[in-house]
Amino acid sequence: MNSSMKFLSIVIPSFNSESYIQQCLDSLLVGRDDELDVIVVNDGSTDRTSEIAHEFADKHPFVRVVDKENAGHGSGINVGIKLAQGLYFKILDSDDLLDKEGLIHLLDVIKVQNEKGNNPDLYLADYGSFYEEDDNVPQAVISFKRHMKKIEDVVTWEGLPRVGISDFFMIHMTYVRTALLKEINIPLLEKTFYEDNQYLFYVIKNTKTLYYLDKGIYKYTVGRKGQSISLENMAKKYDHQYRVKKAVIDHINIDEYNAMSKPLKWHIRHELFKMSVLVYFYTYIGKGKERHLQYKDLYKYFKESNPEMYRIWKHHSPSWLLWLQIPCIRHLMTIIGYKIFAKRKGWK
Repeated sequence: MNSSMKFLSIVIPSFNSESYIQQCLDSLLVGRDDELDVIVVNDGSTDRTSEIAHEFADKHPFVRVVDKENAGHGSGINVGIKLAQGLYFKILDSDDLLDKEGLIHLLDVIKVQNEKGNNPDLYLADYGSFYEEDDNVPQAVISFKRHMKKIEDVVTWEGLPRVGISDFFMIHMTYVRTALLKEINIPLLEKTFYEDNQYLFYVIKNTKTLYYLDKGIYKYTVGRKGQSISLENMAKKYDHQYRVKKAVIDHINIDEYNAMSKPLKWHIRHELFKMSVLVYFYTYIGKGKERHLQYKDLYKYFKESNPEMYRIWKHHSPSWLLWLQIPCIRHLMTIIGYKIFAKRKGWK
């Protein structure tokens, strides 16, 4: 084994992050510099983000800084994937943190598994939601532990046959084999919010082996004004979910689906269900005839461009989704549904 191997690349897409990027970078100082490859992608910031990142990189050579024109969060991830040198790849938002003890555990596991010749496509780990003013007390902990057949071991999808209807893969829990991402080679949408769902779909679809770590690593900051998960931003950016869903529709076909194992088929359907619910939420938490027409156009596109997968999606979707078609209860259900989901995830 190469003693100078980088086990983990961490890309930090950053835009006007001067208030919190220092804390984000500090969370990566765990005394394992030679095993980390950190890439800060400054996405055209107009504040001191670039300056702070460059000052940090000057002191810590395992950090690189890329300055580029603004093109959105997805563009930063695209740059990170191209430049990544680590065995595994992690996306870290500039206003979030990694738990130092959890990061050390991850690096230890990757190192041991690599020495054994076991490099799973995907590592999964718990993550917590934290308020900015107190990053020691989680508002919620998101975990797949109860669904896993084996803990701290390499498994196929048979080891995670399914999850609860309200449990979804979230980008914060994933650490992906870098070579797999480079093989997928499908750029994420630029200047588009919520492209994490696009990223996750591509990763899940192409993953064959995974490993669950019984450790919380990612610290997701909630309660900050202007976050993309706020109800206000969801209402404004409803069309971004359409772009993401359309991109996913364009990159799944019936032959791929039929070749999948039964558990993976379930997860693919579950991801399509998740995105369908999100599209409902984002459409109907706001008002306006235009957004309702766009919603209908999206599913018309799905039905016409990918009819086999459309039939599978429709056949396996829960029947209660049809309730959302009833105008008198649609808006109420989306608001209540959002509040329940947000509380569970610790968003508010």
